[in-house]
Amino acid sequence: MNERRLTVAQVLPELESGGVERGTLEVAGERARRGHRSIVISGGGQLVEQLIADGSQHVQWPLHRKSSLTLRYVRPMRRVLRDRRVDVLDVRSRVPAWVAIWCITDGKAGHLNQMRGLIRALAEQTPVDVHTIRAPSRVRSLLDWARGRFPAGKDLPRPTLILGAGHATHPAVLAARRAFGGRSVVLMKPGLPIHWFDMCLIPEHDGVKPRSNVVLTRGVLNNLKPTSKHTNDEGLILIGGPSSHYGWSDARAVEQVQEIVRRHPHHRWTLTTSRRTPTSLLPRLRALQAENLTIVPFEQTTPSWVPEHLAAAGAVWVTEDSVSMVYEAMTSGAMVGLLSVPQRRSGRVAQGLQRLVDDGWVTPFRQWRSNGVLSRPPHELDEAARCTEQVRSRLLEGSPQRRSQLERRTGHAATSGPRQV
Repeated sequence: MNERRLTVAQVLPELESGGVERGTLEVAGERARRGHRSIVISGGGQLVEQLIADGSQHVQWPLHRKSSLTLRYVRPMRRVLRDRRVDVLDVRSRVPAWVAIWCITDGKAGHLNQMRGLIRALAEQTPVDVHTIRAPSRVRSLLDWARGRFPAGKDLPRPTLILGAGHATHPAVLAARRAFGGRSVVLMKPGLPIHWFDMCLIPEHDGVKPRSNVVLTRGVLNNLKPTSKHTNDEGLILIGGPSSHYGWSDARAVEQVQEIVRRHPHHRWTLTTSRRTPTSLLPRLRALQAENLTIVPFEQTTPSWVPEHLAAAGAVWVTEDSVSMVYEAMTSGAMVGLLSVPQRRSGRVAQGLQRLVDDGWVTPFRQWRSNGVLSRPPHELDEAARCTEQVRSRLLEGSPQRRSQLERRTGHAATSGPRQV
């Protein structure tokens, strides 16, 4: 019996030297020798000449570029698959399939910053198509979930990942997944059952036990990247304010700032406040009249102000109530000190900070006062990048969602690896 002649297309980023590329040539050559029509779609490379010599056709598009602009080749690829009557689409393992991300937000800047950190790290490894959606009310989201709908996503590309940070976003994440598919990822401990989500990125100080869909993180994620380009004689002081875990003392804050700038007269210190900082503090700080201290109230800063200064400062002092800012300072790669504030109660937040002290990540003011030394970070801290690896390995690479990316966009079945015909 004669074997039916098939048209088989392989897709990969480039045809340079490498194991994936050599495997593509071998499979393409064998298919051509058996009388099948072999097509390879790639960004080109030194192996194209051999591919054509072995009897295959080549379509060259810059699929290797990690940019959302690559999406413009979706329609041309669909036409090629239709016009050339492709029977089998073989997506090689290194092709940078587009990851459509729905970022569901409650409007809080801190929560959005966490998701941006994860998206930034993912975008450095694969092309992403990001859509930000304001979460409907909790009641509306629960009703949408029960009815299997999510109107906010009806005009958007189907999601590969659905992200949410903050309890108000979690019902919307579940409703979106039920209506449109995709994998759900929540940042911070959810108020709903953990097993309802595909992945939960939870700070270790929340006391959640590890499980298959939980990744424990050192603090909450942020949108900073570690850098070694710090200026040794520049310092940053970040002042918070009273919270549910910590009280406040203007006198204690002023005393500590004064000693820091006095003992380092050749450092240029910049201090900023936060929305929680009592208004009574600024006049007392200005009264210090320290020549090496610049005070910038938070009202005069922009969203990029703190990240830019963290990237430059060699030493950073943070009041211990500002836990998220402590982790951002650690991520920057600077030496980090903790300014003491009155503690309302002992709990997971205080215990988490003590673990950072014990592990050498931060230096309490009382310790620095006695020896004058700020600890250098033990190693680089980039939790967003580490969590991205977990998302890729557990939810994207080899998953049904990943394998169906091109199938959904082109209307053709895709295979995850070589397939002999």
